[in-house]
Amino acid sequence: TKIVFTSARDGNGEIYVMNADGSEPSNLTNTPGDGDALARWSPNGTKIAYNSTRNGVEQIAVMNADGSFPLTKTNEQALLSDARWSPNGAFIAYAANRIGRISILVMDTVDFDKVNLTLDLDSSTDPQWSPDGMRIAFTSGLAGSREIYVMNADGSNKINLTNSPGDDESALWSPDGSRILFSSARDGNDEIYVMNADGSAPQNLTANAGGDGFAQWSPDGSRIVFSSNRDAADLDLYIMNADGSNVTRLTTAAGNDFNPQLFGNFSFGQPPAIFADGVILANLAPKVETISPLSIISIFGMDLSSETILFPNLDGEGRIDTILGGTCVEIGGERAPIFAITPTQANVQTPGTPTAGPVGVVMIRDCDTPLATRSSVEMVTMSEATPGFFIFNPVANDGFIAARFNDGFAAVAPDALFSDQFGPSRPAKPGDIMLLFGTGWGETDPALATGRLASGAATVLDGANPMVTVGGIPLAAEDILYVGVTPGTAGLFQLAIRIPEGTTPGNKQVVLTVYGKSTPVGPVIPVAAN
Repeated sequence: TKIVFTSARDGNGEIYVMNADGSEPSNLTNTPGDGDALARWSPNGTKIAYNSTRNGVEQIAVMNADGSFPLTKTNEQALLSDARWSPNGAFIAYAANRIGRISILVMDTVDFDKVNLTLDLDSSTDPQWSPDGMRIAFTSGLAGSREIYVMNADGSNKINLTNSPGDDESALWSPDGSRILFSSARDGNDEIYVMNADGSAPQNLTANAGGDGFAQWSPDGSRIVFSSNRDAADLDLYIMNADGSNVTRLTTAAGNDFNPQLFGNFSFGQPPAIFADGVILANLAPKVETISPLSIISIFGMDLSSETILFPNLDGEGRIDTILGGTCVEIGGERAPIFAITPTQANVQTPGTPTAGPVGVVMIRDCDTPLATRSSVEMVTMSEATPGFFIFNPVANDGFIAARFNDGFAAVAPDALFSDQFGPSRPAKPGDIMLLFGTGWGETDPALATGRLASGAATVLDGANPMVTVGGIPLAAEDILYVGVTPGTAGLFQLAIRIPEGTTPGNKQVVLTVYGKSTPVGPVIPVAAN
């Protein structure tokens, strides 16, 4: 319904928004200076990120969609790209010159903590999120030997996918994440190639004497639109099938036509699709693929919804609704409450009734209407408990458990690693009491109905026999103060513990065991000396 764009109509670059029919243009930035440009909507359309040099330094700024509360979030020697929102809107990736090295950085969109992901490579640019938000494709290397790489969203497992003579760049994931479109000069001039997401089976789609570039996928991945000078001295727009066939020229006017974007509901009538192994316990590190009743899970796929809604609805009985944005989810044949939905991800609560063993997960778009379309069934394993801790920043290499002090609620993390409304983070000390958050810890007393917000304390059952170790040392019973659901939430568990006197300084792994099952190895809390 809205278009955001850059205009210099008022004398310098500003960010404008207008209705999709061109009416009611409005200047959102409206500040004299060197200019603002390259605006990008957040996935849910509530915020806009853009590049700004108004303070004499290149930086990325974020504002509300109506232009209110503009805040600069970076301060770089030079920006090399626009802001690239992750599919769930939780992170922004960008390229910048830091300490004399061009790197790809990722910052979260809550505390705006930044992580430099490519310090180990030369000149890394053009980050592109995979549709599931788990990986980033990018270009790295010096001119004449530029290559397409892919890495995990935390910067780990970097792989050179192209490794060819000539420059390979401008990687773009297909909408289903199975292929990558890119430009290459390996054959002597610029051509458009496609390859599998693992770098295998590269194919030249254009193969002509002209120069081809500015390629973009259609939303359903069936077609590619691009620019080429194959038939004239200037650039015209062309469209072709995703396999390179049926090339059709779209424009013939004098002057260059480039940067095309295909839009519209190309996937109308196509059923939603859940990615293989796309059902996991939500926001944990490392990934947990077994789920449990009344836990929070994430489902990744394609065409899951035609809308992006990041907050749940409550039904007339005060429970989280099972339909959001027209989409519903069935787990073991039972409807699941939905916390958030986007075209590529759903966060839901597992119903409380499925028994242990294999269960099917199905996404239904246009739920309870004559247009309802169902995904194929993705099978997952259900267990009585699948304990895991949430972490503060899923792209951070440190993996700090999402933990807060009970006196003031400041975050348990290294000194001033980030700051929020509760103040700067700080490490724990012996004697401190803290709350650690997670999901998948099993049934509670009192029992909670699916989707029902806990009105008060609801502890795990005695049969769960909860045990906790900090840095490998078991906690005494008097230092385990609460193991249960966070009051006022559904599926969000919390562990209240006291750090024992005599605990040595350092990053300490915390392990919670319930029903004989333990939280994954990895996430830690920092402990300092008294």
